[in-house]
Amino acid sequence: MPTYAELRQGDPLRLGGYELRGRLGHGGQGVVYLGAGADGELVAVKWLRPDLSGDQVVMERFLREAATAQRVAAFCTARVLAMGIEQDRPYIVSEYVDGPSLQAVVAEEGPRDGVALHRLAIGTATALAAIHQAGIVHRDFKPANVLLARDGPRVIDFGISRALDATSTLSSAPVGTPAYMAPEQFLGQKAGPAADMFAWAGTMIYAATGKAAFGSDSLPAVLNRVLNGEPEHLSRLDGRLRELVEACLAKDPDERPTAEEVILGLLRHEVPGPRVLLEGAAAAGTSSRVGEDHTSADDGGPAGGGDLAGEVTADVRSVASVPGDAGAGRGRRRVVPLAGGGVLAAVLAVVLVVALVNRGDGGGARAGADATPSAVAAVPTGGLTMRPLAGEGDVVLYEHPGDPIILTAYRVWDSGEKELVPYARTGLYDGGFEKHASYLDAVTSPSGDLLARVPKNYDKDGYDGVEIVDRDVYGDKVTTIKTVRKPLVSEIEGWSRDSSRLLLSISEEISEGNWVNRGYAIVTVGDTDARVVRIDESRVRFTGYNWGGRATGADQVVTTLESVEGGTLRFYSPSGELVRDLPGVGDIELDTDPFSPSGSRFVTTCPDGPPYLLCLWDSRSGAQVRRVQTDCAHILGWYDENHLYCWAATKEDGMSVVQVVDLSGRNVRRLLTADDRTSVEPVFSRKPSY
Repeated sequence: MPTYAELRQGDPLRLGGYELRGRLGHGGQGVVYLGAGADGELVAVKWLRPDLSGDQVVMERFLREAATAQRVAAFCTARVLAMGIEQDRPYIVSEYVDGPSLQAVVAEEGPRDGVALHRLAIGTATALAAIHQAGIVHRDFKPANVLLARDGPRVIDFGISRALDATSTLSSAPVGTPAYMAPEQFLGQKAGPAADMFAWAGTMIYAATGKAAFGSDSLPAVLNRVLNGEPEHLSRLDGRLRELVEACLAKDPDERPTAEEVILGLLRHEVPGPRVLLEGAAAAGTSSRVGEDHTSADDGGPAGGGDLAGEVTADVRSVASVPGDAGAGRGRRRVVPLAGGGVLAAVLAVVLVVALVNRGDGGGARAGADATPSAVAAVPTGGLTMRPLAGEGDVVLYEHPGDPIILTAYRVWDSGEKELVPYARTGLYDGGFEKHASYLDAVTSPSGDLLARVPKNYDKDGYDGVEIVDRDVYGDKVTTIKTVRKPLVSEIEGWSRDSSRLLLSISEEISEGNWVNRGYAIVTVGDTDARVVRIDESRVRFTGYNWGGRATGADQVVTTLESVEGGTLRFYSPSGELVRDLPGVGDIELDTDPFSPSGSRFVTTCPDGPPYLLCLWDSRSGAQVRRVQTDCAHILGWYDENHLYCWAATKEDGMSVVQVVDLSGRNVRRLLTADDRTSVEPVFSRKPSY
């Protein structure tokens, strides 16, 4: 039976539909209660302190981060079951983990060693790999946030830290626990996955010795040791574990191994050398997703944990944001799929097998009528042209003349430029790509004769804009169209399928690294002015935009609402009038086209399913027509009416893969591969003849 304290005066009796039975713990973020559902299932309910709520932006961000964290694979974490707001204070309901914290066990029973320590190291590193692959950074990994359940360690509390990060400062309420914080966190720099690996190493030292690697006395003393000193107690570790822990405690985050590399090292494989670590993000705007957090007592009392999630589909998704900001002081960087960098293929394979066994419908369970046409066109699998793409890393495109889609642009990380550099196709069928290093983005139209590109700088009058290049004119005709004025910026979201219009999102940086959407702009080819639509709805501040499908009105613009009711697809007219909402449809990939070629259906990550379960919906009625269990970590769009294409959750021949998937969940063929160290963002368009 769980150990808990009695409720106190002022404690609620119920939260989120769960009866509260007592207190599991409390700390700097709030109180953790033991709750019970109507069926008697025990849960942990974390209710944030009153002073950490009240700000609408903070609460919206908290719920967004929590919703993202729901999608972390739960093999080494605790599932998040629900979230909401009570008395203007957010709460999170998560799976109750029956087990004490690592901090409590070491304090009461002494340090871990031998097989127990090695098992702990592998289990926690695997959990961090899953968290990072969901686009999340824990930011407060420590012994109190590792629960020792009977079936292995569980990592908890990986969402609230990021949700509160925007308003916390070192002088007021630093995000994290000083004894386990990385140097970059003290220096006010972005804390990416490498910061979690620093904390993991400190936690392993604590597990082996009962002491913190950099002490646990005054904040100034700990800060000085973290920034300038060497870790203590490393001698209590030996072999490969010591080497990995020492590597993770490097002052420079770029020199620390990733969670996946640590797992490989612990399994006695050779650990790759240092690499540029990319921060998983679902956070920063566009249609990226990030989330995090969980429930547990911050100060280490026994607690049930939970985790919140991210999207590379419900999912352990292969997403990472690239370090650095846009050039010349303007422009927001998008979240991009990280080619490679997935959770260990072996680990993901186990998770996928479990999901396949549990789905019980052979991959094609339906809820409602299936709108899939009975005749399924064959996807070309032979006679493919292998085309290496320019730029750093090993990226290969696999094309066939019979493909209904074609790669029209991509962005790839450039270590010299320290940012993603765009490449755009020079023509629809000639296969060449041109580098546009002096632009933030460049995308060729589906027709192949137009190019849209966004300059890095504002013009002399402070306006942002987009250039439309007509390649059918001798010498290329360039038309520059102003969109918004500083401090607003515009980003390319996508061409319309007929290449007549370009959709851009409008965003603003409200604090360093914190971007919110302010609406969208539509540029019609041939016009000299853009139609700019300001959207002030608070629930679309952190979402992206895309064109509506043909069946819904090809000129309509869609976005998603930041909601806790399972996801809502919202439709706007070109001038900004609200057309309609489709609620409860799950998570939608708006950085690509979610609508089928006919527009009759759209695809989402199911709101109520396991990882990699996709839902197909009728575009007119919003009715669910099919559920498909796949190996898709991040949906990129529809290949044709009967196939999707996506970043795979598992690798092929050691490479990350964009693959075609049929509607039974079967992988049909690859479209693109990339090595583990390359971040690439592909843009596929439908050919005019399809």
